Amino acid sequence: MKLRMAATLPALIWSSIATSAAAPDTVLQPVENWMVDYGATQCTAARSFGTAASPIVLGIVPSLNGNSFQVLVNVPQPGPVYSKELRGSVDFGTGGIKTGVLYFGAKGVNQSVYQFSLPAAQMDWARSAQTVSMETETGVRYTFALSNMPALLDDLRNCTGNLQQYWNMDGKNLRTADVPVGDIHSILTAKDYPVEALRRQPQGTTQYLLLIDDKGAVARCDVAVPSGMVTLDSTGCQVIQERARFRPAIDVQGKKVRGVWTSPPMTWKSGQNALDGGCTMVSSDSNTLLNNCGRTPGDRIPSMPTTPTPTGGPPSRH
Repeated sequence: MKLRMAATLPALIWSSIATSAAAPDTVLQPVENWMVDYGATQCTAARSFGTAASPIVLGIVPSLNGNSFQVLVNVPQPGPVYSKELRGSVDFGTGGIKTGVLYFGAKGVNQSVYQFSLPAAQMDWARSAQTVSMETETGVRYTFALSNMPALLDDLRNCTGNLQQYWNMDGKNLRTADVPVGDIHSILTAKDYPVEALRRQPQGTTQYLLLIDDKGAVARCDVAVPSGMVTLDSTGCQVIQERARFRPAIDVQGKKVRGVWTSPPMTWKSGQNALDGGCTMVSSDSNTLLNNCGRTPGDRIPSMPTTPTPTGGPPSRH
């Protein structure tokens, strides 16, 4: 399975990008204030750097549970149609934090994105940082001047708290929680094993956090427990959001309402067998493996669901 990521980028960030970029080896200065969008399914912060005519956009998106962040660098140059996994680092001036990087292009737009992932505790280092440098193993490097970071991170924390309340994440007013329709363990199959990840032959266990609307559809998927391979985590979210359906949560008045559901551990494994030319396996628990020995991983190209356009009040500025 090849993973196409372009449609997942928040609209607020894409709307800020022009057609050329400043040199990546300079400290980029902001050309506008931070904008924080309190969206219906996610919180998004974005700021343009470089020049007003040709900005590079730095984006920050917290996870649903507030335990991690995606830090996005959006540059106006062509990117790969299918996502590539790279190794990289994020440095707030105290030494590089090693992390996986997802690199992908935007369908129909001359843009590309480097997506870095950080635990919340390390993202908090940005509060006192003057700059942040983001680098990949391919030598791509961007450095941004930072300002107003305490206020920005507090705003994102408030936004995430509002989301959790809106989606009844604490479950206090629910009579019943969301329930998957069918066997959730059958969601992932060997055909879904991403080709990019197969080249690295990784294995890991992921858990996902899902927003379920009052009709039982998945409104957003997020990684609750990462596997250590960003392509595996992203593929799992894509597949679950496409295929999973739920009986929605019921509140104390007996009405169908929004809810949050955490998946069981989803374990991806790959292996090589010299006799049969290779195999891949994927399981949704530790006891069930699907063997795909001797076959080529599927190249199905799914259409990623478009991230809903953020709704609510006007963006806040810092």
